[in-house]
Amino acid sequence: MGEPDQPFLSITDFELLFQKHYKFLCLVGNQVIGDLDVSKDLVQEFYIDFWRRRETLQLSGTFQSYATRAVKNLCISYLRKLEATEAKKNQFNVEESFDPQVDAELQFDREKLDVELRAAIDKLPKACRNIFMLHNFEGLSYAQIAERNQISINTVKTQIKRAYAFLRNELPKQPLVFIYFMFLYSRYL
Repeated sequence: MGEPDQPFLSITDFELLFQKHYKFLCLVGNQVIGDLDVSKDLVQEFYIDFWRRRETLQLSGTFQSYATRAVKNLCISYLRKLEATEAKKNQFNVEESFDPQVDAELQFDREKLDVELRAAIDKLPKACRNIFMLHNFEGLSYAQIAERNQISINTVKTQIKRAYAFLRNELPKQPLVFIYFMFLYSRYL
């Protein structure tokens, strides 16, 4: 008896199926995973599950086609779990790599830049500084600043442009983008 067409499978028939298809199924698993030992484990899992469900399984095709499909699905599930585990492990390694010394140095650098930035802003002419602060620290639009100060929107644009040019000149080591993000960061302090 090679194929289980009967609703109940004897242990002898099960052993025959195991002996006949085990090596082939291990090779199928190895093609999907690339690890023969893991493939052997998954094929054994398939056979254990098959034995447990032998009384309720109704195969529409051959045992080999059913077993091949089932082993491939087990291998794909294994790879997905492995990928998820690796992703979690990598995330944990990133979080674990926290270095208090580096964090303290970054905080010191941020504070130093903040002091330099505030000192440079204080050097701006009063009207220019006022417009710049309204835009960057209070988040007002050009139109709102123009209305509040009773000046044109073009004047607001010009003053902000001059302020950035001045800051670029005062803080030559800092890229403009970094200065801009420092303003965004400062809003939430």
